[in-house]
Amino acid sequence: MICKLTAENNAQVMKYLQLKPSFSLFLVADIEKYGYGGDVFTVWGAFQQGELQYVFGKYYNTLVVYSNTDELPVKEICDYLNAHGIDYDILIGRRVLAEQFLQHDSFSSISRNFYCELRPENFTPLINQQLTVTKAELSQTADILKLLTSIEEFSSLDFHEDALKTYIKDGGVYLIMEQGEIASLAMCSAQTGQLANIGGVCTAKPYRQQRYASTVVSAISQAYLQQGLICCLGYNKPEAGSIYKRIGYREVGQVIIARK
Repeated sequence: MICKLTAENNAQVMKYLQLKPSFSLFLVADIEKYGYGGDVFTVWGAFQQGELQYVFGKYYNTLVVYSNTDELPVKEICDYLNAHGIDYDILIGRRVLAEQFLQHDSFSSISRNFYCELRPENFTPLINQQLTVTKAELSQTADILKLLTSIEEFSSLDFHEDALKTYIKDGGVYLIMEQGEIASLAMCSAQTGQLANIGGVCTAKPYRQQRYASTVVSAISQAYLQQGLICCLGYNKPEAGSIYKRIGYREVGQVIIARK
């Protein structure tokens, strides 16, 4: 039976989400940051004989689904969402789980991404020493959003200004500036006590193919590795994947990002 989870469920939820930590990263990060109640994030789960079966959460307009198994009662979840007037625009989940939603709902775009981990022993930074990487400031929020929303690969994502400001305040947005404009960026979009998700990697057109992306990704990855975290990152373009693999990222599975 599906129910809204509360702080009383926290120990059981966190234990359940640790079996596949890279794929539960967003849920764990949001629970640690927002707790179990609020306007920004809500989380639900289903129990059978006292055992947790699966978990799904809504962050702004994004639904994140997770299960330790490869099966989800998608119709039951969709019926619950509809019955309670819970709308979402974007679905994110491990591919084997999210694929099942595609048979029950309509989506305008579907991105199947490779998901990778970077561990310290595999890290090989690719840095152009002539480039300078800095952390973003709140005054740069509008310029960051402008670059992110101009990237075709990000058409299936929503970038919320409030969320971006939180990333900046947390020191998680890294930039390379050229002639007063943002040339390239990467940011930590979710962080737990063990993992950091690196996302939003992009480079403005005039600066592509010049090691800007490899430099900024190397810099942000190194920063989180030094904090004792494993870095996670997704991609769907082979050329991007080749950069990340040379830095030391290793594929651990696939995720789907689907927009209605």
